[in-house]
Amino acid sequence: SPCAALCVPARVRAELPPAPVTKERRIIRGLLARRAVRASLLAGLAFNLTIGVFEANWAVLLADRGASTLFIGATMSLFSLPMLFIPVFGGRLAQRVGPLRVLPYSVGAAIVCMLSYGVIDQLWLLALIVALHSVADGFTMPANQLAIARASPPDQIASGQGLLGAAGLATAAATAVAGGWVYGAWG
Repeated sequence: SPCAALCVPARVRAELPPAPVTKERRIIRGLLARRAVRASLLAGLAFNLTIGVFEANWAVLLADRGASTLFIGATMSLFSLPMLFIPVFGGRLAQRVGPLRVLPYSVGAAIVCMLSYGVIDQLWLLALIVALHSVADGFTMPANQLAIARASPPDQIASGQGLLGAAGLATAAATAVAGGWVYGAWG
């Protein structure tokens, strides 16, 4: 797209310090042998589980409760808005107190929000909860990225982040299908 093309010159001029390169042949196996990597991955899986279920069902849930298309779009925007500034604070907190201390609270808050979507019928209350859910996710994302970076050996940080991303996308995809099926079968 034209917007993406406008970003290319800035990226070409950016200079990044060199990073160590691993000589390890079985990187994933080595990463998974590390307890902190497994903890980071589990937090990432929990986070992406909520993403898969949310993305597959949010619009349908609101439509079933009588929401207009405008309201559904507005709540999606409301979910995105805190993501513009909350991750800065979430990252700073994770850096200060440790990512594995932030993650249980932020993921736990997102799970409580997810559970409440199934029992609350008032649209305005759902809009408020989705904003709170977004704030929780704004703390989870940078904490999870920092956790996997700290848990990975210095020469395998990109591999650790790639593993987190791949496992997260696979989880979101699976839970989107499963969540859609569950919602279709039981509401």
